[in-house]
Amino acid sequence: MEDIYKIIEFYNPKGFGYCFNINNERKYVFMFNRLENNKYIFEINRIQNTNIRLIDHKSMRNFICKTVYNFIMVDVERVVFIVYDNEDNLAKARIRLFEIWFKCYNKRKEFKKINIQTSTNEIISMIFNINNIKFIEEIGL
Repeated sequence: MEDIYKIIEFYNPKGFGYCFNINNERKYVFMFNRLENNKYIFEINRIQNTNIRLIDHKSMRNFICKTVYNFIMVDVERVVFIVYDNEDNLAKARIRLFEIWFKCYNKRKEFKKINIQTSTNEIISMIFNINNIKFIEEIGL
């Protein structure tokens, strides 16, 4: 069976970029844009959509988790920030979904995830390797 979640790395002047196709019908782009030093903001964007419903959500979840996992494991000092805005009133649903993904893929407890509510419209998650002593000291844990 062909791997429909084949990742393609591409040039991103702000950090790192990856994209993948689902059955040539839907394209997703993952961006790890550098904030400063080893801190990156993570974005997921859907580029194409032909309203196809034949998506294996478990495979997609695993793919997203594996991408974030591999990104952080390349350098234990990397920190990934995920911003959940509430412009469409779905922020809590996205947070729950990412929490499920995170728990599923963090079985060996290699990462820590901290959620911070910055306003009524925005929540930020920080994901980092538990061996990232520099960041742990920086945030006072």
